[in-house]
Amino acid sequence: MAADPNERHRVTEAFQQASGQGMYVIRTWAFADGGDEPLQISPGNYNENMLRL
Repeated sequence: MAADPNERHRVTEAFQQASGQGMYVIRTWAFADGGDEPLQISPGNYNENMLRL
């Protein structure tokens, strides 16, 4: 969802809910297969813009 600018609010809301419950460390897994803007440009090389909210 974070890759879609129209859906990024959902990620922010989930983090806000988690911190409201006392959770301050979260491990996430991100991926984007293909599309116009892939997460991994080449092996070990990531598109940093996809990781920003």
